[in-house]
Amino acid sequence: MKRKTINYLLGFAVFLIWGLIFCKVIAAAWGDDDTAPAPAARRPEKVYDDFAVKKDTTKLALNYRDPFQLSASHAIDTTRRLPVIKVKVTSRPVPARTDWSFIKYSGYIANPATRKIISILVINGRSAMLREGETAENVKLLKNMRDSVKISFKNKIQYISRNTATL
Repeated sequence: MKRKTINYLLGFAVFLIWGLIFCKVIAAAWGDDDTAPAPAARRPEKVYDDFAVKKDTTKLALNYRDPFQLSASHAIDTTRRLPVIKVKVTSRPVPARTDWSFIKYSGYIANPATRKIISILVINGRSAMLREGETAENVKLLKNMRDSVKISFKNKIQYISRNTATL
């Protein structure tokens, strides 16, 4: 019997709580709520501007001696002109440019097991498959960056990008 009274009391408490919740919801929906709206937040009259440029009130006192001057000699007059010295400019011979058109980068092959990349280059019409550091026909592959390769030929370094033209 003791359990039934506790169950009745708990059921009544649940019914009372849900009843209050439904009353609040209905009152809010129908607009019968008599509570006044919250007052608007008061804004400060003057907003503090942290990024405003402040007026410069300091003055420089330039009445001290030059700290970089080693001797106590007099100031040098810099208003007179120095003589202009003409220098003959000799033109240097333009170094011969290396023609890189005989090298084409076709693509690369990646080995999934060893994760090593082999670049495919076409040198003078012949295909060559090179890893980094290997040489073919005096062309050394220095670095493979998948979209381009860094090669060395006659002690000159050049980047060659992938040929995207289709036949």
